[in-house]
Amino acid sequence: SRRSGEIFNRIIDPVNLSFLQDETISLNEKASLIQNYVDIQGCFVTVYTNSNNTEQFYNRELIDLYIFGITIAQEMLDLGQLINESIEEEDIEMQYGYRSIQYLYLTMVNIVLENQQKSWFFEDKDLVRLSDFLYNSVMINKEWIQDKRAGEIKIRLKKIIENTESDEIREKYIELADNLS
Repeated sequence: SRRSGEIFNRIIDPVNLSFLQDETISLNEKASLIQNYVDIQGCFVTVYTNSNNTEQFYNRELIDLYIFGITIAQEMLDLGQLINESIEEEDIEMQYGYRSIQYLYLTMVNIVLENQQKSWFFEDKDLVRLSDFLYNSVMINKEWIQDKRAGEIKIRLKKIIENTESDEIREKYIELADNLS
């Protein structure tokens, strides 16, 4: 409905992550707060997904949730970089978690690509929007995505490239696959 759509849009609005720019909040507190958004995003994906996978009724919402999930993961990576550069004792104690954040990001990318392979669930314009977003995100992070993980992403990209009817998505994902080591 119109009202629930407004609530949904407010929940997934990236402005909710603006606390990450607040210098009065410690990096430790920011790390704790952003983890809640991963849980929220995951719960909403579950709620909006038809688990028997014959069709999806909330296809636009799922695309929005996938984009929000990648946004959260990117913000976590950026926060993790700040933590890794920090000399504060409480931040140094969290530096071990950066690998987990990278793993979370890669897991989200692979989940999104796996779901994008089910293109019949989604409208073309939403798939293009998702592809653009994912392309930009992975290109930002391609330097640290290692061979094994890059290979997993490339396998999923190849399946989409082979099955998409969109020239725009195909060209973008061919370029992305070529840019991954």
